[in-house]
Amino acid sequence: MNRDWKNSGVCSEAEISEKVHHCDYEYFIAYQTDRFLSGSKKTGTLDGIEWGKLLEIRLFSETQEFLARRTMIGTNNPFQWRVASEENLKDDEYIIKYQTLDIDSTHTSRGESGNLHLMTTGGGKYELPIEEDMAAVKVISYISYSDKDGMAFIYDNRLAGFVKEGEANV
Repeated sequence: MNRDWKNSGVCSEAEISEKVHHCDYEYFIAYQTDRFLSGSKKTGTLDGIEWGKLLEIRLFSETQEFLARRTMIGTNNPFQWRVASEENLKDDEYIIKYQTLDIDSTHTSRGESGNLHLMTTGGGKYELPIEEDMAAVKVISYISYSDKDGMAFIYDNRLAGFVKEGEANV
């Protein structure tokens, strides 16, 4: 997180749950030390998250993303967090990309909390809060320019939702 986001900070393990529960979101993904969780506001809740094992969480929608992360668990390891959006940014300060999901559609089924249980083409299994015709994740990449030589670089990325096959160049 290279840019100074207006809405950012540091919080403790004890504070992260309350901060997350006050976020407006459509989808969430959470990385714990022992598993990956995902869901949507429509189909799931954040109740399955074990806050003591949480390393990263993203709550996102078309308009913004709340991201909190830390590198190690434990009460002495705080979360860094930020809220990213394109509000007040010029068109040349971000780009929209689409990341194709690795899905073997012959092994797709309904999973927990309304999520879709997916299998990758390599045999890995995961769940996402998507419909069967969704094929990609929409990613917003934020661009800045170095003062020295004007070279552009991406300083942050956020998730902005999922798209159906044919809605993007996937």
